[in-house]
Amino acid sequence: MAIRKPFFPGSNLLTPFWGWWIGVAIVLGIGFRIWNLDYKVYWHDETYTTFRSAGYFSAEIVQSVVQESPLSIGDLQRFQQLKPGSTAFNTLGSLAREDPQHAPLFFVMARYWMRVFGSSVFASRLLPVVISLLTLPLMYRLAQELFASSRLAWFATAFLALSPIDILFAQTARQYSLLTFAVIFSGWSLLRALRLNDSKTWLLHAVSLAFGFYSHVFFLLNWIAQGCFVLWSQAHSKFNFILASGLGWLLFSPWLLVLWRNLDTALNTNRWSGLRVSAVRYVKIWVHSFTALVSDSDIFGSDQTPIWPRLLVALFIGFSTFIVVQSATSDQKQFVLATSWMPFFLLVGADLLLGGSRSTIPRYLTGSFPGLQLTMAYGMTYLSHALKRTASIAWGIILVLAFTSLLTSARAETWWNKDISYYNGQITEFLNNAASPTLITDLEGGSRTNLGNLLALSYRLNKDIPLIVVSNSGIDLDIPIPAAQDDLTLITYRPSKHLRSRLEKAGYQFQSTGLPGLTYVTPSD
Repeated sequence: MAIRKPFFPGSNLLTPFWGWWIGVAIVLGIGFRIWNLDYKVYWHDETYTTFRSAGYFSAEIVQSVVQESPLSIGDLQRFQQLKPGSTAFNTLGSLAREDPQHAPLFFVMARYWMRVFGSSVFASRLLPVVISLLTLPLMYRLAQELFASSRLAWFATAFLALSPIDILFAQTARQYSLLTFAVIFSGWSLLRALRLNDSKTWLLHAVSLAFGFYSHVFFLLNWIAQGCFVLWSQAHSKFNFILASGLGWLLFSPWLLVLWRNLDTALNTNRWSGLRVSAVRYVKIWVHSFTALVSDSDIFGSDQTPIWPRLLVALFIGFSTFIVVQSATSDQKQFVLATSWMPFFLLVGADLLLGGSRSTIPRYLTGSFPGLQLTMAYGMTYLSHALKRTASIAWGIILVLAFTSLLTSARAETWWNKDISYYNGQITEFLNNAASPTLITDLEGGSRTNLGNLLALSYRLNKDIPLIVVSNSGIDLDIPIPAAQDDLTLITYRPSKHLRSRLEKAGYQFQSTGLPGLTYVTPSD
């Protein structure tokens, strides 16, 4: 693969001026990854990471909490600790039987991390933070391999370091920072294999592909993008790419067999992503996701968030893409465009053909972010050479927008990525201040997400708050609902229609608490 330097000569080296300002961005990015790491609410999906890594099955947790009901909310915390006597095979078994669409690498890593550092919120989130920090030098290597420009490579590293959405996912106990690492690692190894074209580099690329497949199922989209790039731009190397891909898939075949055997479970678990949304929401989330690479805001928290920062970022991405198309080499252009946009358009295509909203889930777009950061780095490098004053202004605006977003996010206890657990902070504050509350719920309500949310609430609720978990189906034991009494204070959390009906038959009525999903249950007059 012939890689030549960018068309703008003299811009390859990092000047002291740019070195200082890029350094500021990287230091800020590192600091914001760690600051207030455990402040935001631990949300539904994170609790699933923890109990699966710990070796528990959701079925055994459901059975246990129903059989032991009533229990205290603090009793749920044992399912967020390593299961006594369990091994990594329990972690793999939990995923294989109940969540096979989740590749196992991060969960196994989290298990061994838990053994050393425990399972506090800070410890659980520190693992993805560490992985995220490791992506920074790797991004430098990828940009250097593609563009042979240290200035551009430092810009790319700074964009990744200071990206609000990358930092948000880095502070989440899920596998998204591992997916980012895998995307960058496999991209770098592919470019290196194309340049050196020897067996060692192609073997490394095969390993990077297997690493990606074991990191996240959506790495498949990036593999397809790489394959298209090789076919379009590097057809002479397609045989080596096919061999490396074959080896990568062979290494992944054990889990591929698990996924095939449990395909029905995987499809049923992800049926929610097949729900359609309005065309306006598609566009809104797409714009939000990509502009959050520089400027983010809590779109659920306020309707007054100004649109102009996102417009500025969108314009800069558009400008940078135009400069790449106009001036980059054919290889550089095709690699950047394929890795930036193909994973996204594959999701959009799936939504159009199969129906659904996969492309409106920002965490599903993670695979497109590194390519866009390379694109923006190319645009900044062009400006820093051709329009130095404009480049200084543009970089200043980028720093201000990113810093403002990160500062606001770091000081907030909830954010848009908390999704179904967005109001958990307010709910726990309300319950902790209530007079002797008893919480009653079932595991069929809340779109069957009550289990994860109850585990999430257990991190912040007073440990002695009584909890009654009523069985609706699937378990023989049926916890009786207490008869209505004036001195009995019940609060129900996201009940199913079945539970509401049973409470009404037991002599209760419902009164709003003013919080989503949380309702007073009082005796009927």
